[in-house]
Amino acid sequence: MKKMTKYSILSFASFIILGCASIKENNSESFKATNPLIIVQGDNRIEIKNCDTIIDINKKPFSLEFICRKYDGENKLFYSTRIAATHDNEEFQKVKNGPLEEDHSFFGFATGKSASSDEEYETMYIDNNGHHYIYYSSEIDKRATLLKDMNDETVNLRWTINTFTIDGKARAVDSTNLEHLYMLYYQDLNLNDTIESGELIKIQLNLK
Repeated sequence: MKKMTKYSILSFASFIILGCASIKENNSESFKATNPLIIVQGDNRIEIKNCDTIIDINKKPFSLEFICRKYDGENKLFYSTRIAATHDNEEFQKVKNGPLEEDHSFFGFATGKSASSDEEYETMYIDNNGHHYIYYSSEIDKRATLLKDMNDETVNLRWTINTFTIDGKARAVDSTNLEHLYMLYYQDLNLNDTIESGELIKIQLNLK
């Protein structure tokens, strides 16, 4: 009887351990659906996979690299990478998973910041209104630099930030007195206007 009880406990424990491993694996697979963001500064490359991340970078120009599906206006496949930046931690913390309301401060209807349709944004705007709407359709219709055309649907892009614009004034990154920057990196992977698990990465950048 004692032997049977011992085996039963071991079997139950094994079931629990395998169950937990399975849950971790499923979460990992779910997260792989998101394209990670890479921050590049000189020879330093920081790949960001976690939803909430705090990193330190030098107060110098840096680039953002990411994989994105191609924008296809003709077929209404409006794939893009949306990047918002703010120095307001309170507003930053308000952004959660869920359906996007039309008046959402960062990702609401028509909140993409205007820019040329054939080159990168010239500056990173830091405020609580809207986002940088980054896409790639072709070399004459893009808002980022093409690093690699991966296949018919997917591209690897880069956006280099040399200046920050705050309150309408552009200032070189290395001359700003900004110490903290809160960045939201969002890709609506299924175009349903909802922030879902794995689609949003929130990053606190400490500028040293």
